[in-house]
Amino acid sequence: MNKAHILDDLVLKLEYNKDQQSRIESLQTLIELDLLNTDHINFLEDLAIGDTNINIKRLALNILINQFHEKVGLLIEWILQFEQSPRILTTVTGRLSKKNQDLLKLQIIKFLDEKVKDNRNLSLKNYNKELSKWFEYKPLDSLSSKELINIYLNYKFIVNLEKQFKFSKNLNSRMLTYILKEGLIVELRMWGLNLEKVSDIDGIEILNALRVLDLSGNNLREIDGLETITSLEILKFGDLNYSTGNQITEIKGLTLLKNLRVLNLSNNYIKEIKGLDNLINLKRLYLVNNSIKEIKGLDTLQNLIYLNLEKNSITQIQRLKELILLEILVLGKNSIVKVSNIQDLHNLREIRIQGNPISEIEPVEFKNEIEIKLYSSEIERMDWLNSITGIKIKSVETVKPTEYVSRYLQ
Repeated sequence: MNKAHILDDLVLKLEYNKDQQSRIESLQTLIELDLLNTDHINFLEDLAIGDTNINIKRLALNILINQFHEKVGLLIEWILQFEQSPRILTTVTGRLSKKNQDLLKLQIIKFLDEKVKDNRNLSLKNYNKELSKWFEYKPLDSLSSKELINIYLNYKFIVNLEKQFKFSKNLNSRMLTYILKEGLIVELRMWGLNLEKVSDIDGIEILNALRVLDLSGNNLREIDGLETITSLEILKFGDLNYSTGNQITEIKGLTLLKNLRVLNLSNNYIKEIKGLDNLINLKRLYLVNNSIKEIKGLDTLQNLIYLNLEKNSITQIQRLKELILLEILVLGKNSIVKVSNIQDLHNLREIRIQGNPISEIEPVEFKNEIEIKLYSSEIERMDWLNSITGIKIKSVETVKPTEYVSRYLQ
């Protein structure tokens, strides 16, 4: 079969085959055999604009920009203006920055300049206002191509997010909030959107300046799609103040998030503490109201100062000796009978053990005075508190059963 027949056959498969993987392979073969020329620009443009398969669109755009970027200026302008998918736009900006950086910069400046002046979209009014302030301080034409691309992709991410979840001006303001810094999203909160997978948030991986992400109150069953957002410092899949969480059963997908300082996985269905080994900068960990029976998997978290395991099924305090900086340990509403194995926690200053059937605290020498928190009803029946030796008790504070004793570090 000659090249012309091969070309025709592959093009037919692309146009009429319902098997998406076969279509992708056909386009990849066209690229590998170098069968495409300027006669096929219109065909490739149709794929780039109208195809429903995101991988086909990205491949077509790769070919157009790599081989014909000087002939497809109008297409590039259209894509940058109207394409919604951040993943498609990442492909376009990434390829074009290598082929024709000047063209890309001009197109993005034009786009952003128009958007910050457009007040018709009420949901983006504040976003545009914040961008406008930043551009007054640092004009568009003074920004590097990389800075412009990042600002542009962040803007498109929010636009697509609103479309994806059909936001309107009547939407509860708690459901989607974000904070910008220097034109980039640094904090993002998405509540009650019935998300089942983080990876369903199209383009979240492009938010390379994101520090705070709050996904409380959704239907997430697993942690995925966050591996590349290494800038994250605060990550929430649960919230104590509103008793909201998700349906996560396993801690995973966090290995690369080495800058994480705060992790909140409260109000989920986690049975085992694991998957945290690489989070060496973690300072506060919340695992309230899960199904954890055993304390383990914390050995590498030597910078942890706050650990909250309230409302689980823990029966024994153990495996905490590596947490040398731990200051506050919250174990309320578990099934702990004896407070023990805390002798290595030399910085401990507060332990919250209300709601446990505790009958004994193991004697131990501490340099600090310890504050113990119990329910008022428990103190009356705990005569052993008066006979504790080795522990300097700063105070025994009573708390109401309904009081939230955990605070979230911001």
